[in-house]
Amino acid sequence: MPHLEKLQAKYREAGLTVIGFNTADDYKIAADLLAEKSATFTNIINFSGSATAFHRQFETAGSSAVPLHYLLDREGRVADAWYGFEGKDDQSLEKRLKAMGLK
Repeated sequence: MPHLEKLQAKYREAGLTVIGFNTADDYKIAADLLAEKSATFTNIINFSGSATAFHRQFETAGSSAVPLHYLLDREGRVADAWYGFEGKDDQSLEKRLKAMGLK
């Protein structure tokens, strides 16, 4: 999670928005973890049927976990998305952001 904080801080002025989306973990556990990690990027914790259905759209064989992370560009387009707490490494994310023109 700290790497997402760093990415958001580094690319915020270029228009990057980082979003975490959790539809499965207990609300208190998820909220406590976000507080413990001092997460300042937007996080959605929602267990409604609509949120769960949205989350399932992105499931692929062998690839489903929470939270689902998104990187959005200045126009709100999804630049990248992945499952899991840690997810992608800094270098692959930086490469993707530079390919989007975020510098």
